[in-house]
Amino acid sequence: MLSKNHNFPGNVQIKVKETTTEVSIEQATEFFRRWKYVNCWHANKYESAAMWKLYAKSNEAVAIKTTYQNLINCLPPAVEIGMVKYHDYDAGWSPPYGSVSFSLAMKRMSFEHEKEVRLIMDYGTPILKNGKLDFEKKNPNVGIDLKLDIRELIDKVYISPDSPSWFFDIVESVIKTYGYSESFTLHQSKLAELP
Repeated sequence: MLSKNHNFPGNVQIKVKETTTEVSIEQATEFFRRWKYVNCWHANKYESAAMWKLYAKSNEAVAIKTTYQNLINCLPPAVEIGMVKYHDYDAGWSPPYGSVSFSLAMKRMSFEHEKEVRLIMDYGTPILKNGKLDFEKKNPNVGIDLKLDIRELIDKVYISPDSPSWFFDIVESVIKTYGYSESFTLHQSKLAELP
């Protein structure tokens, strides 16, 4: 999304190998939104009651905890990773030069509480025989599968603060059944307890 008052040049150049294509910033943004995949994480030292409320649609929910370094170690090199930037879209800021993914790593100020880390991956951007991008092709995929070693990725698993005890037992059983008991620990969130 661009600011209503952005002062970015009208066109951008996208270089693929030795071929450069000049398109409007709006075309580039729309194209890369169709051909890049995004995965989102919450960065915080502590659990967030707001995040449980927003993203756990029932009391039977889990959250996994990892580190930034674990994410980097588990991901293929083609994945871009970074903190989302929050902007006032009506204030007239300019998007950064030189980054075609910038619009996928920005959100409105009202989402700043999410402290979001985003993973962005280009997967199968269509290129014509002349080396230019194929702006007409539609992406048939709704997502992609990345093969990760969850033993390296996950540090802890948390159970929703308001979940019933039977749900903890089921998650614990699944972790044991699939041989992950030695890899990470399971914890009941303490957010529902009195301080």
